[in-house]
Amino acid sequence: MSTKPTKAAGPVAWQTFLDVLHTCKPHMNKSTAPFGLTPQLAYALEIIARHESATMRVLADDLSCDASNATGVADRLERRGLIERVADSGDRRVRRVQMTAAGRKLWDELHVALRIPPPVLAGLTADDQRALTAILRRALDAYEKD
Repeated sequence: MSTKPTKAAGPVAWQTFLDVLHTCKPHMNKSTAPFGLTPQLAYALEIIARHESATMRVLADDLSCDASNATGVADRLERRGLIERVADSGDRRVRRVQMTAAGRKLWDELHVALRIPPPVLAGLTADDQRALTAILRRALDAYEKD
């Protein structure tokens, strides 16, 4: 049995993965709404939390958007008092975004809510969930090696 992906298997796996992601959209909306956030704003907070402090360029790249859209996202989070912009210590022309105490508190609560799996995954057996996790972890590990 070959362990190399076949040409036919890859597109089918990808389409199935996209189908699963599509079914998760209502769950994400429902998970973020009680916090007054859209999924995009929640993801921006996750990016900032992961980096502890992110440049606007990193925020835009991780959100897969242009700089002007990342600025709008940061503006909305800043108006809510969840983040603040600060000058980069190495280059004062560069702006970084970091969480405020209020942002950290909200993120800690939101992070718990986001860990609740959507119905498409919650409906799997525990063994299937572990198997899926292992497969996805191998995919991420292989990607990160490249």
